[in-house]
Amino acid sequence: MIFIVSFALPKNSEPIEWEWLDRNINKVYDYFNDKFRYASYDYFSFNSTGFGQDDGKLGGKVKLDKTPVLRVESSRKIYLKGAGRDVYTGYSWSNSNTNPVFFNLNSLNLNSILLNYPSISTGEENSKKSGDNIEIVSDDVLAYDILEPILGINLLSEENPDIIATDDHIDSGKNNNAGSTDANDFLEENKVTITYLNLKTKTLFTLPGLLEFSFSTLAPEEIYIDQEGMISTGKKLEKGFQYTINTYNLKYNEDKVIELLRRSYKGLYNDLLKEHESEFIFKGLKGEIISIDIEHIRKLSQEADDIYSKYLQLPDDLPERITDLAIAITSREDSNYDKVKSIETHLSWKFPYTLKPRPTPKDNDFVDFFLFDLKEGYCTYYATAMTVLLRSIGIPARYVEGYMLPPEPIKDNTYEVTNENAHAWVEVYFEGLGWIPFEPTSPFMSSFYRTQRSGTISSEFVDDPYYMEYMQMLEMYDSSFLEGMPSIGNMENGREVINYEMLLLWTLIVVLFLIIVTSIINLCINKYNYIKLKNMPPKKSVLETTNYYFKLLSIQSYPMLSGETPL
Repeated sequence: MIFIVSFALPKNSEPIEWEWLDRNINKVYDYFNDKFRYASYDYFSFNSTGFGQDDGKLGGKVKLDKTPVLRVESSRKIYLKGAGRDVYTGYSWSNSNTNPVFFNLNSLNLNSILLNYPSISTGEENSKKSGDNIEIVSDDVLAYDILEPILGINLLSEENPDIIATDDHIDSGKNNNAGSTDANDFLEENKVTITYLNLKTKTLFTLPGLLEFSFSTLAPEEIYIDQEGMISTGKKLEKGFQYTINTYNLKYNEDKVIELLRRSYKGLYNDLLKEHESEFIFKGLKGEIISIDIEHIRKLSQEADDIYSKYLQLPDDLPERITDLAIAITSREDSNYDKVKSIETHLSWKFPYTLKPRPTPKDNDFVDFFLFDLKEGYCTYYATAMTVLLRSIGIPARYVEGYMLPPEPIKDNTYEVTNENAHAWVEVYFEGLGWIPFEPTSPFMSSFYRTQRSGTISSEFVDDPYYMEYMQMLEMYDSSFLEGMPSIGNMENGREVINYEMLLLWTLIVVLFLIIVTSIINLCINKYNYIKLKNMPPKKSVLETTNYYFKLLSIQSYPMLSGETPL
């Protein structure tokens, strides 16, 4: 009967909820999670946040972790970098150089480039000023991260066919030869304050184009930087640690910046060095005239050559069909930028998103299995595939891990970041403009590019135990990718709304039906037994009836004892 009842009742894929109980249990859970649960690791990695495997291999199922790790104050949606990788092994990412070096904060005074200060170095002996013209004297890697796009804006802009000048131009006041481009039209400033919550780590999360870096509880000699530009400390930072960073980044969603990216090409600096042997004069962010010695262009040229060598690395046994696919996707494009966008679009449209992909078989290349067999995954899959596809056709790219901001702030411009917001994306190098981020993961493209287009998610994701909770967050990033999926708008507290009146009606109908059926069956059994006994000989009928009553007595705990007889 129980089986019949369970089979007949209307079914729902989710368990019945008690809203009051759920709400209070969640309050208790969130309280203890907030107060006592910590994420702790030496250096940030995507695996440490619950995404993927602990053995360092790419992919694997996800265990969502709602531990609050950062509070971020930012006027713009940003991606916080925690790790960068340059070596792809076929099953993991690693770094060719794992030895961080001392980070000289004094050389990070990049206001000298942007705001007409005397020098980017604090040492007066290294600075020289001529009127409003600034000489760049530092060779710090982050200084070049800022210098490159400012120089590139002037080099690649159609308004400035020639921005090269000599000392004679400066002395004679011919600064108008620097061109009319205002670099500030192409770059945007953003000040970000980051506070550590339930997090213990040596990693300092940053953004590209780092201009200023300020804090009050660290000694300068405790800060280090690695080859990927990732900043860390010599000891673990704990809850309450706070720092502020100020950055300048290209407005990479705007058409005029996209045109600059299309004009970028390999060998840009070498071509300039072949044609000119003097200093360069160009405009900074505030319209000030900046001069830079030719040696710094040589330095940028060497940096570009090193990037082309380092960030095109691929395993020797990379399956050939990966390169063939990259060539097929980009065959109609001319510029590197358009090739990058075509691969990004291909991945976001053709490959559904899921948190529970099948494991990559042993001895299979991770990207090859994703592209040609699995065909679904989460951000690690998309970012790794895009990086490898780009490298296979000669475009330098790197795999980046960190945190993206939640879709909504908790107040004004303040966001609470949890391990659920861990993410992986791609940075691509464009000579003359530097490293540019790209977002191939389907649910996050719309938010990243502020558009209304996106990809899809896997239909199997609906059965995932994390589906409703995570889907609500994804819908806030972009609702368009949910087309064809169960509507969250008709869900309450992450579950489909149950019609209790209909459920009660069906229950009563089923119970009444079972009572009637059971009564009819008993009636038929009794009628059958009566007819059976009536047709028996009298002696046999009496014996059958007696045995029946003995059975009933046994059921009632009155069995016939040993030695007893019916009489």
